[in-house]
Amino acid sequence: MYVRANLADTLDADVMVSIHHNAPNPPSSSEPGVEVFIQAGSPQSERLGGLLWEYSMDALGEFEVDWVAADDAGVMTVINTRGDDAYGIIRHPETTTVLMELGYMSNRAESDLHEDPLYSGAVGSALADAIDDYLNTKRPGSGFVEGRTFDPRPGIAQEACVDPELGN
Repeated sequence: MYVRANLADTLDADVMVSIHHNAPNPPSSSEPGVEVFIQAGSPQSERLGGLLWEYSMDALGEFEVDWVAADDAGVMTVINTRGDDAYGIIRHPETTTVLMELGYMSNRAESDLHEDPLYSGAVGSALADAIDDYLNTKRPGSGFVEGRTFDPRPGIAQEACVDPELGN
């Protein structure tokens, strides 16, 4: 996590998008359960998140799948009880960053979708188009919902995430 944040900052990247696929078992939904987590207090991250949500929802909406979604899916902050961004990949970089959950691997229908080459093309194009829109327009995006408060279990990030040694 620190390596990725430092890399984005050192390269003076315009944006960083961390792409994930969720694992909990939320209820059935008529639409994809895309969640975009943004940096608290960052209008740039909020705008990028809103555009990424719009484009990914449009792209995924083209697939006929038995979706699942959290009740509050959308674009949001996730704050820990200390008032910081809960997720380190959002908290550590100075670079405008979002963390995207593009669906649920725990849902067999969505998991199977990843085997369809049309899926990766559609999602990849959607994310690239959203980033292009972010860099070249002032559109705000949409999909904003009330944020969450969440504290990952103490020690999980340190135990589960090991940064690799980087060569010279």
